[in-house]
Amino acid sequence: MYLKPYSDIESAIKYWNLKTDEVKIKCHNNIYKDERALIDAAVLCRFLRTFEENYEEAKRKYNIIHIGHTFWDYTTWQMKYKRNTYTIEIHSSYFASQPEYITWHFGNQSCSRGDIGTYANFINSYFDDLLKQFKSYMPHDRYDAIYKNLMGICGVTY
Repeated sequence: MYLKPYSDIESAIKYWNLKTDEVKIKCHNNIYKDERALIDAAVLCRFLRTFEENYEEAKRKYNIIHIGHTFWDYTTWQMKYKRNTYTIEIHSSYFASQPEYITWHFGNQSCSRGDIGTYANFINSYFDDLLKQFKSYMPHDRYDAIYKNLMGICGVTY
């Protein structure tokens, strides 16, 4: 599923502030942890898609950088805001075990529109994988209720 951007940067920031600090987008086989991870992943992905879509405006208002962490799991992401420099930091793994072109994308760097889109695509993919795993162990009715809530968070109507 394609997670849609928010309508504008201000909305993205408003919703980003509602998520937890660190997002681990992997199956914990715990309904509450996995539901929280799905919600946080959706918010983070939509935030990044919004910044990608409104890149010129975002760069005028903020410094946007990526910081890679050598020992982080590839499904772990975090965003921080440094008020004193108007910097949004996107934290994730260095992807050290991946091919060089992937490692290059995830080094410490200022983020281009393409970089932000790449990060959003990875998170979107992890979201889809976790949603499939979540469905495999959830009771059907509970999954349907959570799925309906997630679709609202993702901006999808059906």
